[in-house]
Amino acid sequence: MSILFHKPRIHDKATYVTFFIAILSSSLTFVSKNFILLGIISAVLFSILSITAKLLNGFPIKAYYLLLLWIFVLTSSLIVAILHGNDNIYGVLKYYLVLTILPISFYGIGQSSLAFKALIYATLPSSLLIICISIIFSLHPDLLILRPILWERGIGDIYTHNGYLYIVQLTGSQFSFISLLLTLSNFRGLKRIIYASIFGAAVIISGNFSFILGIIVYFVFTFLFRSSYPDSTCPAPLPIFSRSRLVICLFILLFASPVLLAKLSSILALKQDASLPIRLDQITLLLDRLFQNPFFGCGLGMPLSILKSNLVDYSNHSHVELMFIYIIAQIGIPSFLLFGYTCYFLYQSSIFLTPYTKHAQSVLLLSAIIGLSFNPYFFDSNSYLIITSLVHSNSGRNPAKHILNY
Repeated sequence: MSILFHKPRIHDKATYVTFFIAILSSSLTFVSKNFILLGIISAVLFSILSITAKLLNGFPIKAYYLLLLWIFVLTSSLIVAILHGNDNIYGVLKYYLVLTILPISFYGIGQSSLAFKALIYATLPSSLLIICISIIFSLHPDLLILRPILWERGIGDIYTHNGYLYIVQLTGSQFSFISLLLTLSNFRGLKRIIYASIFGAAVIISGNFSFILGIIVYFVFTFLFRSSYPDSTCPAPLPIFSRSRLVICLFILLFASPVLLAKLSSILALKQDASLPIRLDQITLLLDRLFQNPFFGCGLGMPLSILKSNLVDYSNHSHVELMFIYIIAQIGIPSFLLFGYTCYFLYQSSIFLTPYTKHAQSVLLLSAIIGLSFNPYFFDSNSYLIITSLVHSNSGRNPAKHILNY
């Protein structure tokens, strides 16, 4: 049985519908809190259906052992949390479930246009809404009086640095970033231009520097490789590293470095009064907690109230910006390495068509992980949806459509 294939059966239609509803609801949580519950229910149903499909399709034997070992280690971390007197039951169960199923999302059992198209179409409304909000605020700056309301409701933030471009940072903006990557990798021609323009504008308006970094990584890695047929007997193209393109990249970097450094300095200067000090503060506090128990961590669902800072009061926070370090502080370094290896092994064991396809998927995953790693997005309840859409996209299936050939 396959997940989200063409000519789907009843099981696969249900999987597709729950996937679409989960993405649509999660990307619109800033519109109404009612979308949160709908998104969670749809995400749970999709996870059950997709995991069932993968189990029926069959894992490699080693994957079963790795998953069992990972679940055992994760359960041990749960016990550590209980022994430490952690009464944050919601946080403990949330991270236990997310970290249990997240490795399975890296295992692909095929490709289908339904998977990534569902994410793209479901993200369109929220991306267009973000763009419209930015335009409306630029035309009516007095609406900034609504900013405290956004803070109080935990919806996000809207602000401007120059009085022209209004940054709209709302929950669910990560889906615009993922949709942009999928559009660049899977579409061509006018469709690529239209969708990339919408999602690209939404990403820029979101003002998230790590998203921009992920897009840059995607373009660099796709440019450094070209598709080539080694000989006439080769049935499919192979990704070949291009030394000449590397030289071009180095020359561009050399001549553009003054401009890039100046732009980077201006961005860091803008973030100096807010997000950058908070991230540095979180790094210091989380590493301090990690080094207290580097092997076993502080236990799952480590309450943020134990982070004592003169800069921010974390007692009312439900997440931090640097989730990677937060997760390592919870489960310890050896457990995180096992988690990473389990994800990598399942991904390498995926059923892909050609080495070209695997390369295209790897570039997508790397760019997405880099773009999400500096934000509280990668280890939330939507992570399974995002990784599944990337692994089951059509990227590289038709080399003529891939951006490597442009």
